[in-house]
Amino acid sequence: MSPPSEFRVHVRLSRVLAERVGQPFIVVTLPDRMTSVAQFRAQVARQYPVLQPWITSVLVVADGRVLGSSEALSAEQQLALLSPQAGG
Repeated sequence: MSPPSEFRVHVRLSRVLAERVGQPFIVVTLPDRMTSVAQFRAQVARQYPVLQPWITSVLVVADGRVLGSSEALSAEQQLALLSPQAGG
């Protein structure tokens, strides 16, 4: 049996979200190397409950592109969470 393939990603936060968390980025542990944006959002809400009220409306950005909920994330991408009304 192989060990779990979870991985940690550093996620940049918009100013509004960073104020809620108290830092400009968060580290999210994902269960495997390919996960959907919807799964990512759920994991962010579990690890950072203070972001839960905004998690369904934040934009998930990977490598400068806004992703839809069904799109896959990979460990190599640079991620950011942006509040819809803010530019960062």
